[in-house]
Amino acid sequence: MTSVKNIIFIFLPAALLAQSCPDTMWTRSFGSASEEWAWSVAECSNGDLMVGGQTYIEGSPGDNSFTLQRVSPTGNLIWSRVYNNIVLDVNGSFLLPLGNDEFVLAGTAKLPDRNDDISLMKVNGQGDTLWTSLAGGDSDDCLSSIKLTSDGGFIAVGFITGSDGPISFSAKIDSMGDLVWQHTYPEPVGRWGTLFLDVALAEDGGYLIGGATWVNAVCQLCMVRTTSVGDTLWTRNHEQDSLVQINGILPVAGGDFMLTGIRGQAFENGCLFLARATFDGQLAWVHTYACGNATPVSNFLGMPDGGYILNGTTYQDHGEWADFDAVLIRTDQFGNEQFECTYGNSGYQSGDAAVVTHDGTIVLAGVDTTSVGDENVFLIRTEPVLAAHGVPGMLPQSICLLGNYPNPFNTSTVIKFELAKAGDVTLRVFDVLGREAATLIDEVQTAGGHAVPWDARAMSSGVYFAVLRAGGRTVTKKMLMLK
Repeated sequence: MTSVKNIIFIFLPAALLAQSCPDTMWTRSFGSASEEWAWSVAECSNGDLMVGGQTYIEGSPGDNSFTLQRVSPTGNLIWSRVYNNIVLDVNGSFLLPLGNDEFVLAGTAKLPDRNDDISLMKVNGQGDTLWTSLAGGDSDDCLSSIKLTSDGGFIAVGFITGSDGPISFSAKIDSMGDLVWQHTYPEPVGRWGTLFLDVALAEDGGYLIGGATWVNAVCQLCMVRTTSVGDTLWTRNHEQDSLVQINGILPVAGGDFMLTGIRGQAFENGCLFLARATFDGQLAWVHTYACGNATPVSNFLGMPDGGYILNGTTYQDHGEWADFDAVLIRTDQFGNEQFECTYGNSGYQSGDAAVVTHDGTIVLAGVDTTSVGDENVFLIRTEPVLAAHGVPGMLPQSICLLGNYPNPFNTSTVIKFELAKAGDVTLRVFDVLGREAATLIDEVQTAGGHAVPWDARAMSSGVYFAVLRAGGRTVTKKMLMLK
């Protein structure tokens, strides 16, 4: 067991918030006679929103099934589909954007004649099924998280329920949904079990897996670093200051990782946390937010300016009834809180997923129980937040390469930069061998902010560098393409 004594904790009261909460542009709830949950949301190429989730229709051939809704930028429902060919566990589902308005839905399939397995279904922008697949081992596999890999496939983590506690697994799946390999991680003597809850791709092609483990009846956050084929390189557990589980992981430059999860007990004075972990699993710093009655972070996004968005659900107990509201937290790259906002009415509105759109707004997706039906898809779109790091109407004091979004990306991304004054500008992209991949700008640009798209469909997966030259200065940002 590895422990760290020099962790810096920073608590930021609401009075010190740097920015005000973004107003909502619109709020929508889509309901029917069935129960419907939104677990994930993505943006289409034309600005429409794709919302993935599940529906429950009691007594139907597939009680829990994949659902997909396409919603206009103004919040109007364009179409809704239910896929009854796959019966799902209630643990949730995932929507992975592949580019070119193609997506993969993933979840845990409940099967009467075989073990529970990871279910994947590829669809196009109209919701038509392109293929379906089941991937799993010889036991009942419960999917916790799944991410795209650089070869166009997927890396999945989850757990297998056993009489002596859960046994966690990682699984590599190819681009057609077939299982390549699966590793299980048996528990050492003295532990009850470990839950893998998220995974991220490391710079060397391996993976960092995060979750929770129980040691002497105490829940601690855990990290497992593996090779590209799932072999363990090292394991770290951290028991200081009631850090109990990791729910989200993002890779950052230099081989480090950003972690988010729960500090303390969910529903009972728990806090959300954001931490930076070094390449060898040490915790450099930890910030906490939404202390009181926080549930685990549901989603974790990197922003083009280097900051982060955390979203989840907060809980307020009023005795005979309780309120659940969606919570949205924005920080800078060092974890300093810029705003903490809750959205919802009386009852239950959760913040289970989020996406930053091309125009800088945030769309939250979750579940609503206050309108028609039992449980319904819940969507909120905020006012733009990407410009909030500067003062509206003021020019930057120098050149600033904000980076690209999304990052990692599939086949296209947008690189943003700011100029203090007009002048000659070049913006080029290079691969890891120093070869020029694209020249995006080579001309005079005006002062202020700029956003430049890069269509990288002809390029291979891997690391690239955006190099901005202006005013006698050169600034570089790393980008990761995962096809």
